[in-house]
Amino acid sequence: MNDTERTETARSTGAVVVLVTHEARVAAYSDRQTVVRDGRSRNTERVA
Repeated sequence: MNDTERTETARSTGAVVVLVTHEARVAAYSDRQTVVRDGRSRNTERVA
């Protein structure tokens, strides 16, 4: 199973996946992104 299939499976089952990354390419798979700086959530936004 590739990353796209895993993402679609998680979405279709209602699963929540928490992924921590510094890579914008990887973050692009998400529906929502939260920026954390100095241990605090700075902003959360939905991504198309």
